[in-house]
Amino acid sequence: MVMLAAVVAVGAAAAGCGNSSDAATAKAALRAAASGRPPSTVSQHTSPPAQRFPSYTATALQPQVDVHSAPNGPVSATLTNPLPDGSQLTFLLTADNSQSAGGWVQAYLPIKPNGSTGWIQASAVKIQGDPYRLVVTQSTHRLDVYNLANLERTYPVAVGAPETPTPVGTFYITELLKTTNPGVYGDYAYGLSGHSPTLTDFDGYDAEIGLHGTGDPSSIGHSVSHGCVRLNNADVDALVPVLPLGTPVQIQA
Repeated sequence: MVMLAAVVAVGAAAAGCGNSSDAATAKAALRAAASGRPPSTVSQHTSPPAQRFPSYTATALQPQVDVHSAPNGPVSATLTNPLPDGSQLTFLLTADNSQSAGGWVQAYLPIKPNGSTGWIQASAVKIQGDPYRLVVTQSTHRLDVYNLANLERTYPVAVGAPETPTPVGTFYITELLKTTNPGVYGDYAYGLSGHSPTLTDFDGYDAEIGLHGTGDPSSIGHSVSHGCVRLNNADVDALVPVLPLGTPVQIQA
């Protein structure tokens, strides 16, 4: 697992993707990188334009972002920017932004339960077009990288074991972490907005999932993790210069 609450929490969650015996040393396994890189093609707006990209992301412009249950509705959550690791708070916008003309956008949220959405004032975020999306197919242990409508890359992956499955649904990249223990997790790990459907915590922290490298390449192609998606280390390294925060990750059975 990859934690998003703090550097210590990041390490604790990462333990969930390896063996349980790793938990004692995984506290310091990951440290935060400065941020994810922006997409190679970006369109910036204060409200969603006509659809030119397959998805749009929203980066917080304020120290706190209030999430509302509906446009002009009550506040359902308040999220802090930046994240404890220094990454900017980022959202993936849903396809339903019918209220954007009224100054509101609907976004997926990096909170429980998985698939949570809420409404945010458009003035509180910077909206960007993202040409990339990831599709993880668990039955074939495969990750497809799309650039606009084009299948650009395909990588083999490991996913969750039957007792600790990788959740199914639409998620997005919340942060990019550089590891201090590449022999276990590779050089980099992406934090995702989803949470384990069966595990509630690791060492007292939320069991959030991630996408990262591995020190056990023989696990690739199998269902063996505690919910994270593992790639070969070279494959994660190839994605780092490409994927921005907010990139959608569709995980399917």
